[in-house]
Amino acid sequence: MIREYLEHAREFWRYNHAHRKAVLDVERKCLGHNTLLTRIHDLDKFIMCLFCIPDEAISRIHRMLSWHHPNNKVGWLRLDEAIFDWESARFTKPDKPLNARDTCLKYYPELKDEVMRRCDKWNI
Repeated sequence: MIREYLEHAREFWRYNHAHRKAVLDVERKCLGHNTLLTRIHDLDKFIMCLFCIPDEAISRIHRMLSWHHPNNKVGWLRLDEAIFDWESARFTKPDKPLNARDTCLKYYPELKDEVMRRCDKWNI
C-alpha cells in the first residue's frame, strides 16, 4: 500500500511539476518575467498530496480556492494567470488540448473580450 501511494505521489509530482514549469514559461514569454503568485502556481496541490487527499478532492478544493480559476469561491480572479494556465495545459496535459483562446470560448465565454484582448497583446 505504501509503495503504491509513493508511486502515485511520484506520478502526481511529475504531472503537476511539468505543468507548473510550462505555466512559468508561458508567463515569462508574455510578461518578460515571472510573478510571485505564478511561481507558487498549484503549490496547494502538492501540499494536499502530502496529506494523502484523493486526487478528485484535491482538484475540487484547488478549483474552489485558487484565484486563477474563474469560478473560485474566493471572489478574486487573476485572469493573467488563468490565461497562462490554459495556454500551457495543452503542452503538458493530454486530456486538455485546448489553448487559452479556445478554453475561454468553450468554458468561460463571459470573459471572452478581456481574454482575447490579452491573448492578442501577448501574441498567444
